[in-house]
Amino acid sequence: MYLMKKILFVHDHLFYDLNGKIYSSGGLSRTVWERFENFYDEIEVIARGKKISEPVPGLVETEHKKVKFNLLYEVSGGKDYYTKADIIKNKLEKSVIKSDRVVIRLPSSIGLYCVEICKKHKIKYVSEVVGCIWDSTWNYGSLLGKITAPYLYFKTKKAIRNSLACMYVTQFFLQKRYPNSSNLNIYASNVIIDDFEQSVLENHINLLNSEKTSLNLGLIGFLNAKYKGFDVAIKALRNVIDQSGLNIKLYIVGGGDDKYVKGLIKQYNLDENVIIVGRLKAGEEVFRFLDTLDIYIHPSKQEGLPRSVIEAMGRGCPVLASSIAGIPELLDNEFLHKPGDYNKLSEQIISIIKDKNQLIEMSKKNFSKSKEYTNEILTERRFNYWSKISKIEN
Repeated sequence: MYLMKKILFVHDHLFYDLNGKIYSSGGLSRTVWERFENFYDEIEVIARGKKISEPVPGLVETEHKKVKFNLLYEVSGGKDYYTKADIIKNKLEKSVIKSDRVVIRLPSSIGLYCVEICKKHKIKYVSEVVGCIWDSTWNYGSLLGKITAPYLYFKTKKAIRNSLACMYVTQFFLQKRYPNSSNLNIYASNVIIDDFEQSVLENHINLLNSEKTSLNLGLIGFLNAKYKGFDVAIKALRNVIDQSGLNIKLYIVGGGDDKYVKGLIKQYNLDENVIIVGRLKAGEEVFRFLDTLDIYIHPSKQEGLPRSVIEAMGRGCPVLASSIAGIPELLDNEFLHKPGDYNKLSEQIISIIKDKNQLIEMSKKNFSKSKEYTNEILTERRFNYWSKISKIEN
């Protein structure tokens, strides 16, 4: 098999540098690099970097023997993508011209600069599409996001259309909004889950059947990301408690500044009902958390195909979520609400918590659906995809 000498991987992801050892919040863990293992000698990663002086809970190791991290420590995000454009472009250009293949994960501000450089040097690039730039920038909660949304949308759409090949995390949604002009594209979620044993489902059904004094809801999302719908979740919880009188607790998992979420908790007088868990390590820590939930909710206003929803389904959780992006590919319409519709979400919660039989049917159906996203299935799909790409000369 032909091994490409070097692949350059570009994204906005933030990696953490602890005394020279690189960590990730989980989105780009070591297993991501293993996907390329049969097709490269070396992979260089250009993304954002942040030096830390002590371990941060929930971070996972992302180093790999074939990976070299070339991080932008000067770029924290936001306006830095514009004010430090020259620094970003200079780093990218030096690496692009030395690479045999360029992989750009989009949406990404750094990635769009990389597209420009590839075009300048007539170098073909491969896209990985993991979300919608329009939804994320328009719903980010800032004036700057709304101003830049149309510009970034059309640039991203053009970048994806012109890429040599494209991998989408959704089966339909992102393909329709961001079509690729080549015949070489696949869908493969960036989720990493095992083919969980039947006992996982049985244990969760036992939890749903058990008598308890309170019900547990869960939500996973980066606390700084307002588009994750924390406001929707908390308003819905307020409605549920006021209308049903039930003792319900909402556990929120995620890293980042919790000031915004704490403000919502105080505003709706839910200090006794909402618990900020903080960051959990991807894998077993997250799975153990999901195993304690009666319902997982995901009221996001922007997504690609959310990993946390598929993980929750894989652990047998009943799930209620917004109808954004690829989520309708996972759940039946009766368990979806329009982004921002907290009244609908609260109605759904009240409805299903009164019906244990429905909760159990949701659990079974979700567990079965998650089997379509196991690591074994997606690994084979990605392998066949990269086998074809590796035969194409730049």
